[in-house]
Amino acid sequence: MKLKPVVASLIMVGLVTPVFADDVVAVEKAKAVSAQQAVVDQNSLVNGVCGEGWFNRITIGGVANAVGIIGNHDLPGSFTTTNNGSDLYINNANLLVDATLSKWSKVSLNLAYLGAPTAFSMVSDTAKQNSYFGSHKIHADEVYITLADFARTPLYAKFGKAYVPFGEYNDPYVMWQLESPAQMISQANGPTAIVGVASDFGFYASVFALKGDTHPVNSTTNNIRNFGAKIGYKGNLERFSSPETNVNFNVSYMRNMWDSSFFTTNDNSPQGIWNGNSNSPARDPVGALAVHFDMSYKALSVYADWAGALKNMASAYYVNRDSTTALSYANSSKFWGANINAAYAFETLEHDSSLGAGFQFSGNGQWFNTPTAATGNGAYGVSFNAPDGGLFDYIIPKWRILGEYKVNLIKHTDLSLIYAYSKSYDFALTGSNARSSNVGIARLGVRF
Repeated sequence: MKLKPVVASLIMVGLVTPVFADDVVAVEKAKAVSAQQAVVDQNSLVNGVCGEGWFNRITIGGVANAVGIIGNHDLPGSFTTTNNGSDLYINNANLLVDATLSKWSKVSLNLAYLGAPTAFSMVSDTAKQNSYFGSHKIHADEVYITLADFARTPLYAKFGKAYVPFGEYNDPYVMWQLESPAQMISQANGPTAIVGVASDFGFYASVFALKGDTHPVNSTTNNIRNFGAKIGYKGNLERFSSPETNVNFNVSYMRNMWDSSFFTTNDNSPQGIWNGNSNSPARDPVGALAVHFDMSYKALSVYADWAGALKNMASAYYVNRDSTTALSYANSSKFWGANINAAYAFETLEHDSSLGAGFQFSGNGQWFNTPTAATGNGAYGVSFNAPDGGLFDYIIPKWRILGEYKVNLIKHTDLSLIYAYSKSYDFALTGSNARSSNVGIARLGVRF
């Protein structure tokens, strides 16, 4: 059995095979259109199994991931207590429906069930909320219309609720125990409009508008105030006599990183970061930049990401509230995250397999432990009774190492065995020293 190249992903490694056909021109054109469509679908969950069959217009597929996890803390993967913990749950189950409306338009629906423990369930070192488990509700995580006809033009448009093209990640449902700080910053979902170009020679670019949950401090409305752009290249190096080498790199910008899913209240975020206010949070915009690069050659693939704030998050948080505290943290509140990963494909008893390793790290995360207002006098920085960062300090790693073995058990069914060792920040303000976290995960993934 011929080895298959690796798609750059530590958690969900996709295996692909080259296409052969008599009509070389038609195949090359089909490959170009497929590459253009991949640009449109960046950061979205797509149906990679089913073909257009049902009434020649509607395709139905999906994915599901079950997880068994064990670690040295109450919540495996967190930095809470030192008691051992374990869990078994359905991380996500998604029904994917695509309906072709015309030659140039289609509607896509991603109906999601999320049953993983929430990342924001820690109350203290010794307790956890009743919301430890997710809501178990089924919701439309994505529903959008795509307007494109790549056989005629490289232009496309995308409207609806979707993940915006800021940063790049292969799986929007990575468990919080493994999610990199770069993905925490990048991942944003909501009502959006995207217009872009995906050329047949690899160049792509897009601009987007997002109706986020965050509004400026001096405003009480929640209009569209977030936007961004991405530019990149995706293709092989055949022109440089290396047709088996594929590269993808891009740079993207988002006006307000407070609208990332990691920070917004519509994703079970800790209310502590909003001072207990469950309404749309007031934060002055903090621009963010993201850089992505991946490359695959035969059975080897590597990828790397960096994402970070372009201005101090503390100054945006404390504006018009307490200038002294804002100044105190002004030099150390540009939170950023990065990751570097590699994977190698091989066979285990004639089953496609891969070994992957990764290193995640972040900077200026200690700002999330900034003390909040003292009880009774409302002054910032006086009491250490609770951090303004809510409970982020319990889950953000200062650095983390990952190792994964993945094997295709049967068609469309993969088993991943993952080990992660993480180190937290040293939060001197609350007297909490840096803590380590060991976690082992078995993840069974099915595509249909």
